[in-house]
Amino acid sequence: MIDFDFDTRSNRGGTGATKWTRYGPDDRDEMLPFWVADMDFQVAPVIQEALQARLDHGFFGYSEPTAGLSEAFIEWLRAQYAWQVHEDWLVWLPGVVPGFNLACAVLEEQSASIMMNTPVYYPFLDAPQNMGHRPIYVPLTQDTSRPAEIDFDLMRTRLEKDTRMFLACNPQNPTGRVYSKNELKKLAEFCLAHDLLICSDEIHSPLVLDTKCAHHAIATVVPDIESKLIALFAPSKAWNFAGLGCGVAVIPDARLRTRFRAAHNGFVPMMNPMSMTAAEAAYRHGEPWRQALLAYLRDNHRILHERVNTLPGIHMHAVEGTYLAWIDVSSLQLSSPAQWLRSFGIALSEGAQFQGPGYVRFNFACPRSMLREGIERFETGVRTANERGGSA
Repeated sequence: MIDFDFDTRSNRGGTGATKWTRYGPDDRDEMLPFWVADMDFQVAPVIQEALQARLDHGFFGYSEPTAGLSEAFIEWLRAQYAWQVHEDWLVWLPGVVPGFNLACAVLEEQSASIMMNTPVYYPFLDAPQNMGHRPIYVPLTQDTSRPAEIDFDLMRTRLEKDTRMFLACNPQNPTGRVYSKNELKKLAEFCLAHDLLICSDEIHSPLVLDTKCAHHAIATVVPDIESKLIALFAPSKAWNFAGLGCGVAVIPDARLRTRFRAAHNGFVPMMNPMSMTAAEAAYRHGEPWRQALLAYLRDNHRILHERVNTLPGIHMHAVEGTYLAWIDVSSLQLSSPAQWLRSFGIALSEGAQFQGPGYVRFNFACPRSMLREGIERFETGVRTANERGGSA
């Protein structure tokens, strides 16, 4: 394995980095940020080199996705998940968030209901209303034995006559679950049985940490679901260039794809040439860096998991995929755990934002020295809350 540098702590001050500016000055360590899903590692050298070559070209006009980009993604999808897709199935986008909002717009009814499991990445929660529909939130089961299992019985009871779509997230953000083949089979069969379209956000699919797990594209588990599927992918999380904005919708059904493109036109901007350059470099040449990243993240995860679970009353399940830990701090009885912890110099995501009150989300994709310092601040905040008896 090539030796890449994940240990150096870079100064992101003066760049307008949202992660570092949201809760304090961006050039100081008074507030260590572990909230938004933005890694504190420089992107892979092969991506930097590709971007530099594109910069040297000197032209940045309106740009269409190239055949090379589509070919690179199609080959990556085939190699990783044994899913063979066609170029005309692809709709390139400036990210997956526009993708699942557009998916909600393909429904032919002016007002319908759209189902999703919670807790979930918070832009999901508003996507149905953004397009004039109504959300149905169905909680995942969460207990001390295993996190985030789909409760199909509860989904059946919550289903309504006008439910037309299911919004899925796999690997699941924020819980870190990677759904098994059996779970995906049940989900696909549920959607087929109830004539539901399914939009599956799979942006974290290259970030499976648990070596006993594997990501499966749902269409490879139940091929019949392709006629009802909008699958969303992006290289921007795994290769850490979220700010460039790049994603792709895979839509096998021509009629569904036509409706998706119609909703897209005049509403979603074109992709920029730098994002497409970065994406092609990631899919073609970024695998050595990704494998080194996964090894580093596994060690970070082990450290965080061990330390968190030594704290009285605090619990963190092992993360199967993503670099996001979902930590149960409900025993502290804090009205806003993340706000409390910010007073100890650590910025985490508030669980309630994902419909998971009593939890915080901890991004551990950072240099190890920063992680250890963040864990110490988290421990101090937890101990202090325990001493106060949850009165904050």
